[in-house]
Amino acid sequence: MKKIILGLVALAAFVAPVSINSASAALVSNINTGEAIYSINGPGTGGAINALEIVKHPNWVTPTGDSDWIGVSNGSQTDAVGVFTYATSFDLTGFDASTASIAGKVSVDNSAVFKLNGVEIGISVAGFRSLVDFSLLSGFIDGLNTLEILVTNKAGGGLNPMGLLISDTAIQVTAVPLPAALPLYGAGVVLLGLVGWRRKEKSIAAA
Repeated sequence: MKKIILGLVALAAFVAPVSINSASAALVSNINTGEAIYSINGPGTGGAINALEIVKHPNWVTPTGDSDWIGVSNGSQTDAVGVFTYATSFDLTGFDASTASIAGKVSVDNSAVFKLNGVEIGISVAGFRSLVDFSLLSGFIDGLNTLEILVTNKAGGGLNPMGLLISDTAIQVTAVPLPAALPLYGAGVVLLGLVGWRRKEKSIAAA
C-alpha cells in the first residue's frame, strides 16, 4: 500500500498544472518603475547605466503603490536635452507568448514612445501632471522580451528635468499546457510500476 501511495503522489506531481501567480508577480516587478531594474542610455550617460529612483519635481504626479519616478538625476536638477532610452527585460519561458498582454499607467517628462523587442507598438504619451493608461497587446515572443521606452527631454527655459513613472501594472498570460500525452505517459509509468510490484509480491507468496 505504501508503494501505491508513493506512486500516486509521483503521478500527481507529474501532471500538476503550472501556477502563474508567482511568475506574474515577477513580471510585474520587472515593469513598474522603482521595482524593476531599468537601464538608461542617452545624452551624457556615457553608455547604459542603471536608472535611479529620483525625487520628483513638484509639478510631477505623485507615484502610486510601490512605483517611483526614475531617471538619471533628481527632479530638482536639469538634464540634457535629447532622447533617453529606458530598457528592461522579462522572461516568458513556459508561457504562451501569443496570449500575453500588459496594462498599466505611465507619466513622463516630456514625452515617450514604447518599443517591444525593437519594434514600435503604437504607444506614444506626453505629460507629467497625471497618469495615463497604456496597454501592450502584441509583439511578445517566447523567452526573453525587452521593453524599451524612449523618453524625449525637450529644450526649455530654467529647470529642465527628465523622468519616467510606470505604475499599477497588470499582466495576463497563459502557462504552456502539458502535451495531452504526458499525463497518460505518467499514469502508464506508475501503473507499470504497480503491476511489477504486485507480481513480485505474488512470487514471494508462492515461494
